[in-house]
Amino acid sequence: MTANEIFAIYPGRFQPFHNGHLNGVKYLLEREELLVIAIVNPDPLEQTRLPHDMSFAEERLELQMNPFNYWERYLMIKSAIREAGINSERIYIVPANVPEFSKAVRFLPNSRRWYIFAKDDFDYRKARDLKDRGEEVIIIPVERVCVAISSSEIRKKIAAGESWKSLVPKPVSEIIENIDGIARVERLARSKGNE
Repeated sequence: MTANEIFAIYPGRFQPFHNGHLNGVKYLLEREELLVIAIVNPDPLEQTRLPHDMSFAEERLELQMNPFNYWERYLMIKSAIREAGINSERIYIVPANVPEFSKAVRFLPNSRRWYIFAKDDFDYRKARDLKDRGEEVIIIPVERVCVAISSSEIRKKIAAGESWKSLVPKPVSEIIENIDGIARVERLARSKGNE
């Protein structure tokens, strides 16, 4: 690795890390030598305000949308990558609070290219915001890489007691069960319903 190598930056909340995310990792590693997986909103208890032009996404910061802490998501990603047989020496996992962009970039390499797997308006707006900050951004429609899977839908299935394990790598479902994540997701869903 040299100081001027370009790193692919893959940002996401990964709440939880699912099969679509894993397909995104594989896709990027076919195109780039080095990958930084940037775990956005690393501290769900710290309610950072989004910039005014991104305030439409405030709900993504709500605790109910972020049941897993940084370390739990880190373990989910590391375990899924290991089980998939992916060379982890090419991958770095860092916290990145993208709304606080000036702080987030301190955790990222200077030579970088952002990859946004776009499935909705939020993703396109996020890409536009990064471009407006002078960042190099490549937008990839998510359906080009895999069948669209939503972490929100997975959390809804968990909360409703529906089948969800086939949507995540096996180590991720094991971690969620081991940390009592099912009960946590259910409890947070109930608290949101009582608001």
